Amino acid sequence: MRQGDRAGALADFDRALRIAPSSAPTCVNRGNLKQLLGDLPGAIADYTRAIQQDPNLTLASRCRGSAYLENGEPARAIKDLNRVIQRQPEDGLPYYFRGVARRLEGDLTGAIGDFGRAARLAPGKGESHHLLGKTLQAKGLRDGALEAFDQAIQLDPRNPGFYYDRGRLRQLMNQRSGALADYAQAIVLDPKNASAY
Repeated sequence: MRQGDRAGALADFDRALRIAPSSAPTCVNRGNLKQLLGDLPGAIADYTRAIQQDPNLTLASRCRGSAYLENGEPARAIKDLNRVIQRQPEDGLPYYFRGVARRLEGDLTGAIGDFGRAARLAPGKGESHHLLGKTLQAKGLRDGALEAFDQAIQLDPRNPGFYYDRGRLRQLMNQRSGALADYAQAIVLDPKNASAY
């Protein structure tokens, strides 16, 4: 793939697939590039082609699941991610994506389980803890949400959104000084965050 030349890289993948049309990894790579370029239908088509060529290539199912999610099709994403999780139950990323899809589908209990599993399997990822906190908060489980936000901030102390969301929760919990401190830190990290003012 040509560095920095996305159109040229896409042409390279097209050429490679004309030479070896049954190369599932090349289909996945072209799908990744199309997804990066915003061509979600094209990316989904490439991932589907890769799955048809090699049903055991879990990367293709994971990528298609994330593309479905990005394309506003969480139910279809869940089906693909279920297959990936069945084959690779110790990989945290599919749980994270399925948690996002379940949250969009209104399955907050399922999303909490997935974000918790993602956080345990990939403990260095603050975003899993953050979304776990947001989902626990949506379920009215404020103490658990606060703990999840604390863990997210511990893992990624440079993310202003984490402080902002913890500040909103603290405000709801009548922890005024903590909320103000979180909003102030969110502003320090992102002075353009008008919501934190």
